[in-house]
Amino acid sequence: MGIYVNVKGVTEALRELRKAEQECRDAAGEVMEKQAGVIAEDARNRCPVESGALKESIRYRVDKKKLDGAVIAGGKKIRGRDTYYATFVEYGTRSIKKGEKTRTSKRKRHQVDRKAIAAQPFLYPAARAHEEETTEKLSNAMHDILKRRVEG
Repeated sequence: MGIYVNVKGVTEALRELRKAEQECRDAAGEVMEKQAGVIAEDARNRCPVESGALKESIRYRVDKKKLDGAVIAGGKKIRGRDTYYATFVEYGTRSIKKGEKTRTSKRKRHQVDRKAIAAQPFLYPAARAHEEETTEKLSNAMHDILKRRVEG
């Protein structure tokens, strides 16, 4: 003797959920693209400006297939100025004494004292400021698609 429960519509609901996978991926890609743009703009607003080259170097990329994205600063020439120093601005540097060896200069010793540069973060704070908003928009997009698919 046993108790049997027959639930109608499970097969159809599962079929609809499988169809929703690509739709969810597409929606997530769109949300990521939009939010990466928002974060990049916020980082530009937070970026310390001397020549403006670092601010202009801020860009973003999103791979919608891998659902991967990044906001990037530096690493390219802007108006003839190399923006390699983006990491130094974001994280700061430490002081170096005359005659000291460092990881990047193991063979020769420094000829002059170099003072530390204080960090002026702009990328990380911009990303953190939009973290909850991005998560909420992704969740809402997935919820709307799944609800629409299951309810028909």
